[in-house]
Amino acid sequence: MMKRPTLAAIALLILTLSIYISRGVEAQVPDEPRVIAVDLDKITVYRGYQWIEVTAYIYIPPGGSIISLEGVVDLSAGIATTTPLAWVIPISPITKVVGNVSYSISNLLTARILVPYGAITGKGELIISISLAARVGDTTYTPSYVFRFPITILDHTPVERTRVEAQTRLENARTVVSILEAVGGISMSDLKASLDNLSARFGRADVHLYEEGEVDRALSIYDDVIRDSAGIVSQAIALFLSKQRESSLALETRLSGIEANISSSMARITALERSVASAAEAITTNEASIRNLASALANYSNTINSYLSTLDRSIVDTNRKIDNLAQTLSMAIGNMSTDMNNRFNNLSSALSQVQLAIVVVAVMMLVSTAIVGILRRI
Repeated sequence: MMKRPTLAAIALLILTLSIYISRGVEAQVPDEPRVIAVDLDKITVYRGYQWIEVTAYIYIPPGGSIISLEGVVDLSAGIATTTPLAWVIPISPITKVVGNVSYSISNLLTARILVPYGAITGKGELIISISLAARVGDTTYTPSYVFRFPITILDHTPVERTRVEAQTRLENARTVVSILEAVGGISMSDLKASLDNLSARFGRADVHLYEEGEVDRALSIYDDVIRDSAGIVSQAIALFLSKQRESSLALETRLSGIEANISSSMARITALERSVASAAEAITTNEASIRNLASALANYSNTINSYLSTLDRSIVDTNRKIDNLAQTLSMAIGNMSTDMNNRFNNLSSALSQVQLAIVVVAVMMLVSTAIVGILRRI
């Protein structure tokens, strides 16, 4: 009976011989044109926003040439689309490693497979069909290939919701900052600069989404915009509340000062009321005094009027007496003048002119003495 280590050694020898024989067979296989690999840049896509880049690597041995090369890609995802593969010749050969073997590739088949909005989310399939005709030496090769790749199709609506939410949050943050800046009377230039940066980032996210098909990168930026917009709103509210708190403290201080001024004014008004009351009392007293004075003045006026009436009567009587006296004197002087004329006429012949003058002066003195005596009696 053989031991187990011996059986293991025999098995290892058989495996080594099989690998050697296999490599020898491969070495004897002629180098012929073929499609050595087909690559997809992604197998999970968002419908409507992303596409799948398909690249097929066509190997042609040295000295060989391509007679014809064509291929198509069929997308099966609830709907069916067919996209032809384009034959591309790189400027310089591309090195492609397959199974630890490096190949120099000078011919490619490429296509961009758009995943339309109408595709059903979930599992889909890409079917790549390639036909090749090539000549190596005197031999013509016409291989055909069919490659099948399962893909996963994601719903595009979450992307749209995230983008709309980011845009809405950004606009709301801009509106909140503008309103709080206007209402609070504070400058929020730093926050506005942050909003401008967020707007620029939002624009870059749109480029990633619509032009480059980098949905995950765009979603990451949209999430950042949402988060940062909320942070800016919080900062704006905090600044506004801080300003309002400062304004409230200032207002309380002003109100305290106003209250102190009102208390002082109330004390002054109370003192003024007392002064007004005292003034009113004094005015009342003065009014009584004025009434008494007016009464006294009225009595005095009546007395004066009585005196004046009596004086007027006295003056009237005196004037009448003077008039009577004047008439009496006039008559007396008239009679005296007549008498004197008669006497002068009788004496004119006997007296000289000088004597006549002396007589006239003497007579006039007598008349004056008589009038003064009469006036004194009056």
